[in-house]
Amino acid sequence: MKDTLNLTEQLDHANAHLASLSESIDTSSAVGRMVFKMLSTLNEFERDVLAERTRNALGHMRRLNRRISGKIPFGYVLDSDGATLQPVESEQATIQQIVERRQKGDSLASIAAAMEAGGVQTKTGGMWHASTVAAILNRSQLLAA
Repeated sequence: MKDTLNLTEQLDHANAHLASLSESIDTSSAVGRMVFKMLSTLNEFERDVLAERTRNALGHMRRLNRRISGKIPFGYVLDSDGATLQPVESEQATIQQIVERRQKGDSLASIAAAMEAGGVQTKTGGMWHASTVAAILNRSQLLAA
């Protein structure tokens, strides 16, 4: 919508008009400008509805412990069916510890440093980073919603 309004302003400033033969839009008239803006509004609405449905579907799959990407999240392993995530008790305990530390006000970097100092393994066996902690916290929040 913002892009459409910017384009409309640029056209007005240049004393130019947009004419579409296939959609019968002509911004040289008030009705044409209104139709152009209405179509832009409907397009924005459609995009928002699609994003909302996608978020809801992914949230539903997360709550069912269903795999939604190629990357298996920290705290889970892939079941033999290839679609279901099974919790890993030790990693779930680490997630709980991360959540509690964050609720106490610890920074992402200090939580990562504490995990590293405690010898806690990441999913890939690499080092703990603030971004790793943030991803774990984000998934926890999405599951809680």
